[in-house]
Amino acid sequence: MKKVLLTTTALTLLAGAAAAEMGVSGDGRVGVNSTGGTTTVDYRYRVYFKGSGETDGGLTFGAKTGIRLDDPAAVTGIFGASLWVSNGTMTLRVGNTGGAVASTSGIWSVPTVGYTGMSFGGQLWTGISSSTTTGAGPNNVALDFTLGSANVTLSQTIAGNTEFAANFKLGSATIGIGYDNGTTAATGGTVVTAAFDAGSANIAVAYRMPAAGGTAEWALGASTAMGAGSLKGYASNRGATNNYGIGYGASLGGGASWAVGFQSIAGVTRVEAGLNFGF
Repeated sequence: MKKVLLTTTALTLLAGAAAAEMGVSGDGRVGVNSTGGTTTVDYRYRVYFKGSGETDGGLTFGAKTGIRLDDPAAVTGIFGASLWVSNGTMTLRVGNTGGAVASTSGIWSVPTVGYTGMSFGGQLWTGISSSTTTGAGPNNVALDFTLGSANVTLSQTIAGNTEFAANFKLGSATIGIGYDNGTTAATGGTVVTAAFDAGSANIAVAYRMPAAGGTAEWALGASTAMGAGSLKGYASNRGATNNYGIGYGASLGGGASWAVGFQSIAGVTRVEAGLNFGF
């Protein structure tokens, strides 16, 4: 009887393992940038470990973490884990995962330039609760809903910030809105975004009203196919400073790409050129 129980237990574990999946992926980059006249060589390598599975009742679940290895001047180490479970209509995310504004409001629709994204000068919300590969992460609890062509997210950070965001399709446009109840201009406020798909070109606009009586912010960006690659640019007014950037990049095939970019953030210029790799 004891042997039968052991055999049954082993078969159950094997069956559970067969229903689950484990995967390893990664990305890397290397390049040169010059900020305010100071030139540096940049490189980064990240490895992601992801597991996923499905219950007998159809719930999907998973977890993700990873290792980041940068140049000696940057953060290096294991970053915080995120976990999720979903029934297809509703997804619960916990841990090092983006809050509602970061994941659903459309703030990333304004394009970045260069091979690193540089200072993300077209993204208005610098203090949002977002996932990270440089540490433990924000410790979010987020709930995502899919309602036809609309997506809605509610989230709460362990520090106490509550966020709400939604996006929906309107013809060739995607409209988004996000709100954070933070009481400072960096963390709180409301943002509205719109991204337009014009075939070979894309246009995005964003407007944000910070909390605590902060100054209204705006951003406008576009990308268009040109030759073998894509030309991108943006202009923004963030934190009462004028910013702009332009860049060009193209795929090299096999998971590799190259990009060059120029930006000016609050009068400080940066130029960069480099390669990105996906594994």
